[in-house]
Amino acid sequence: MSGILQLGYDYGNNRTAAISVDANGKLDVDVELNTSGLATSANQTNGTQQAKCMGINGGTPVQLALEANGSLVIGGGAVKTAVDNLGATQHVLVDSSGHLQVDVLSGGGGGTQFAGEATLASTGTGTAMIGRDSGNVARLVATDTSGNLQIDILANADTTKATSTLQSAGNTLLTTISGHTSSIQSNVATSSLQNTANGHLSEIEGAVETLELCVSSNEMVINNKNAKPSNLVKNSVVSSSTGNTTPILDTEGYRSIIIIGKTDNTNGSWNIEWSDASDFAGGTDIIYNTDSPGGLSAFTPLAFQSALSADSALSYIQGISVIDQIPQRHMRIRVFNTSGSNRDYTFFYQLSN
Repeated sequence: MSGILQLGYDYGNNRTAAISVDANGKLDVDVELNTSGLATSANQTNGTQQAKCMGINGGTPVQLALEANGSLVIGGGAVKTAVDNLGATQHVLVDSSGHLQVDVLSGGGGGTQFAGEATLASTGTGTAMIGRDSGNVARLVATDTSGNLQIDILANADTTKATSTLQSAGNTLLTTISGHTSSIQSNVATSSLQNTANGHLSEIEGAVETLELCVSSNEMVINNKNAKPSNLVKNSVVSSSTGNTTPILDTEGYRSIIIIGKTDNTNGSWNIEWSDASDFAGGTDIIYNTDSPGGLSAFTPLAFQSALSADSALSYIQGISVIDQIPQRHMRIRVFNTSGSNRDYTFFYQLSN
């Protein structure tokens, strides 16, 4: 049989006490009677006479309150009780929010907790990882000093992995290959192959030596055909002759040219003739004297004039032609002498890319 033990408060002795009932479960009550309110025999007979259960609140008598199920209300609600381990009845404890307060005496939780890198006890208590061996014995899972899980591979059905049998076969194969390699090496170095190789090595040596000649102070010297000063062969004409030409110049590999003509008299002029034939005997021949886009001076004979220094100390009779884009590969100069006497005409040129 179970139920709720009802308690009351003994103000005289300042303690709580269980509510007393008789053998039939009826409540035992001590009633302070007021003679004016005693039950009469008539009321007792018809059962309408009721006795109130009273208590004292701060010296003022008040009626005890009951819940609908007959439980005595104490402190605004039914007081719940339990029996402790000594058999004494105790109030059930709650917090200010009504949550039941419980002390867990054993079990629950994860046992002993360990800080990082802490030394574990030999018994394996706490939250350490536990495994089970083949004999159903609990074992701590093993790691190395870095915390890497240690695993023993007891069996492997994959025949593609390296086994002792496969390793032995591989060693035999490597030995065979090594023997063939030695044989090949001994047969490769024949006299004919060596002679051919020596020839190639000689060619490489010559190329390296040539390359070394082109390197100076860790810089490569490259012939870009720029700034090649020289002069054409001097051309002498007499006053009664005109239209003589200089030797033909091959300008292959160059893009531009500067020509300076020099003589001793301003009576004369000159043209530059170009041809794609080395002897001007065929192909396309043109006259092109200087770069002057859209102007007639590109085709007008060039004149000689006085070239005077700033202090008048030096004076020469000169003419100049500048051509940025050489029109044909072969070039010659034709001189027109109108001085009436023999004149020497010397031409200097500079080819560049």
